[in-house]
Amino acid sequence: MEYQLIEVLDNDENGIVELVENEKGQRYVRRTMQGKVEVYLALKQLSHKFLPEIIYAEFDGEQTVTIEEYVNSKGDLSCLKDEGELVNAFGELCEVLEFIHA
Repeated sequence: MEYQLIEVLDNDENGIVELVENEKGQRYVRRTMQGKVEVYLALKQLSHKFLPEIIYAEFDGEQTVTIEEYVNSKGDLSCLKDEGELVNAFGELCEVLEFIHA
């Protein structure tokens, strides 16, 4: 499947992270990382409601490329309105960490 670049989200010595769109207008995150990044190859096999789905993850001999579900959020805790929401968010974080490490 072909993806059109929308925006470069990050670009550093570890690789490049891009917002891309397929021909149906669905947005994804494409990561291109140097070397074999085993964690993404492993996460591709997992499914959990609190983890973005990894649609594609392959190592081509030089770099690892992933296509991931795009989650449009600020990535911080500013959206939490009160202590109860914060406690709930940390509970969800603990749940997904336990799932990954099980």
